[in-house]
Parts: sequence; structure tokens; C-alpha cells
Amino acid sequence: MFLRVLRCIIATSFAATITLALPVAAADKALLIGVGEYASAENNLPGISLDLKVMQGVALEMGYLEENIRLLRDSEVTSENVREVMSTWLLEDISAEDRVLVYYSGHGSQVPDQNGDERDGFDEVLTMHNLAFSNGEYSGVLRDDEFNQLLSAIPSERIAVVVDACCSGTAVRSHSLTQSAYGQGEFVVKSRRCRSTQTDSAAGFADAESVEGMVFLAAAQDGEQSLATNRGSVFTLALQQAVREGRNGDPFQLIAAAEKTVMSSVPQKFRFHPSLIGDPILLQDKGLFVAEAGQARQLHPAWDDWSSLVKHSAPLQVQPSREYYDQGQLLELEVEMPTAGYLNIVAVNSDDQVVVLFPNEYHHDNQFEAGVINLPKKGFEWPAGRPFGDSLIVSVVSQQRINLFASSHQRDARGEPLGVFLRPETADFERLQALALSPDESVDASALVLTVCAASGC
Repeated sequence: MFLRVLRCIIATSFAATITLALPVAAADKALLIGVGEYASAENNLPGISLDLKVMQGVALEMGYLEENIRLLRDSEVTSENVREVMSTWLLEDISAEDRVLVYYSGHGSQVPDQNGDERDGFDEVLTMHNLAFSNGEYSGVLRDDEFNQLLSAIPSERIAVVVDACCSGTAVRSHSLTQSAYGQGEFVVKSRRCRSTQTDSAAGFADAESVEGMVFLAAAQDGEQSLATNRGSVFTLALQQAVREGRNGDPFQLIAAAEKTVMSSVPQKFRFHPSLIGDPILLQDKGLFVAEAGQARQLHPAWDDWSSLVKHSAPLQVQPSREYYDQGQLLELEVEMPTAGYLNIVAVNSDDQVVVLFPNEYHHDNQFEAGVINLPKKGFEWPAGRPFGDSLIVSVVSQQRINLFASSHQRDARGEPLGVFLRPETADFERLQALALSPDESVDASALVLTVCAASGC
């Protein structure tokens, strides 16, 4: 098992991060909307900025080009801005075969139905930055009726809508999260002034007239509550994990994988079930959430991110046992700790997948005094293996306590790790980057490009 895990981690190259595949003809576009900071602070949600970062990475992995991904965040999220972007930019150069992804993360809510089209008498709404409640009425919301009209105007017949919000609680409530994959802390229900149950699926944002050419993924089913944490929203992180693990072959597989992650990582009394409805034909589309061969540009955002972290840090002296590795040879590192601190080592492979090499299940403690550290420690090894090519190995020493293995949410509901080596989380990378950029903090880092060869040699 250990060898099998390691073979997934080593390989990629700086050249690969800038090379292009065949010319891209598709105008696939992604609009990512997130509101964590509201005009009224009582509505604020944790981790929404991380949701946008996570979904931007997910969209890149799905084959969307960076220049065709647009973000609206916090104060930018007004009804006027959403209408403007959806009725202009999101329509430009879009054909029936092009994919469109619309994502929203924030509070969901309900308002009285105005046109009699809702069986339950309430319209579901997406809340905007200027959300307010006065005299029994909401302002600063986008109704599902108008949202559907904006979607229906898009020429694409391959539209995916992802709503990470819910409308099942009576108010925003904080809960103590003692044992889960998301660590200890607070998490918040993503609803505002909603009734306790609903009667329509997909949070009310899809109906019989709006489903053609679209699929709708909602974080929670009727009467359930999706959750926000300071490390990102649970449903959004579950989607990220599914895509990273290649479980996005079609909409059914993606939603099933996301639900499995929620079930395995959230305490039972707080679990919710993601929902999926949509065009029956589009629900079978195996390319809706997958980059098509020969069309997607070969970007490596994870490689780029970890490389940029090194650029903004003080140099760290790390010596590998060799530069070239035949299959099965062991990677060994000599790290010179400049001061006492916390050491984390990650590796990026040719598919832009990242794992934490150290610390890991065999060696949890990553705190060291100044001096020379030889890794791996007794009890585990780092054998080189597939895929072959260049690997990026990044070593980071921070003065603040950061343990990328301990804080990874690849854990079950009891907090137990799901593997020997876990993936670092977007939240942890953002924290390290902030420390590296801060004049008041000390971060030392090193990047090594090592080559792994097949048995026949390089």
C-alpha cells in the first residue's frame, strides 16, 4: 500500500506548466460567485474566499481556461453586477456545444412567491452583498425566477449550476465542531431566515421549464443544512476532492463522490445529502466536468502555486540523495533547519496532484530544533515510481505551528486519516503564502526538481 501511494506523487516539470496542447476552439466559461463578507456583518460566513479559490482550481482541472474564469466576490456581488455579467460576458462567444459553469457560495434564503409559480408559496433566492431584512421583507437578493431567466438566455446547451447554499434553517447558527475531518472550530449553516423544510428539489433553483440543457447541483436536499467552515464550505471541498481523485466522469459520479465524502467526514447529526437534477441527456454527458483530450491547455496551477511560495520565502538548504532516480530507488533528503520551527514537505506530480510527503501517518511530529535533519525517519520510505519524469519537491520551514498532514481534511468523521500521505488543503497553502508575504513572519523554503526514470534508466 505504501509503495502504491508513493507512485502517485513523483513527476512533473517546469516546462509542462507552460506548454500548450492543440489550439483551443471552445469558449467554455465559468462564473464563480461568493459572498462571505456582507454589508451587514451579522450575515458574514467563514471560508467563502477559499471556496472561490478552490472552485477556480476545480474549473482549471475541468479544462476551463484561466482567462475564461470570472470571479465575483463579496462587495462585487450585487444583483446588478450578477445580471450584467450573466447577460453580457457569459453570453459572448458561446455556442450550443460550449460548456458554462455557474457557481454560487453564500447564504440561501426564501421570500414570498410573487407570480404563483411555486407550489410552496416561496421563491428561493441567492443573497447578495447588500442583503438586508426590514419590515418583514428582504432586499439584496436574486430570486430563482430571475436567475433561471438569466440562465435560459445563455446559448449553451451544456450548463452546470452549482449552488453551495441552503434554505433549511431558521437563522444562522454556529456549532462547535469537535471531531471531524475539518478540525476543531466553528461552522455555520448557510441559510438566512428560511422555513424548516422545503418541497422543491435542488433548493428551488430548477423547475421543469429551466432544466433543458442544464444540470443543477445543490449542496443539500430539502430540509437539510449545508455548512461553511473557516477552511471552506463542506460541499465545495467535497467536489474538489472528487475532481482531484478523478471521480467526475459524469454528473452522477461527481455528486455520488461528493456525497460519499460528506458522509465519511461530517459527524452524523450534521450530515446532509447533495442533490442533482437536470436534463436527462446532459446528466449522461461524460465531458461536462472533464477536460476534453486535445482541447484543454496543460496548466499546472498547483505546481505554479508551490513554486511561487518558494519565490517569496527565504532560501532553505535541502540536499537530495541524487538528482535522478530509477524506479524503486529511495528518495532521501538532508534539510538544514536554520532555526527551530515546523517542517513540511510536499510533492507535485505530472497530473498536478499534490501530497504531503512529510509529516505523514508514520511520523506525525514536524517540529525540529535548528540543525541538520535527515529524512525519511525510521519506519517509512519514499520509493520513486510512476508517473515518470520530473518532480517538484517543496520543503517549507515556518515559525508558526503548521502541520499539513494534521490539518488535511482527508479524514473520517472521527478525524482518522484516510491514507498514509494526505493532500494539503487550499486553506493551508493560503496561510503559508500569507506568512511568506508578511514582513513580520519568517518562512524558509526550497524547491527541487528531481527526475524519476523507468527501469531502463534515463
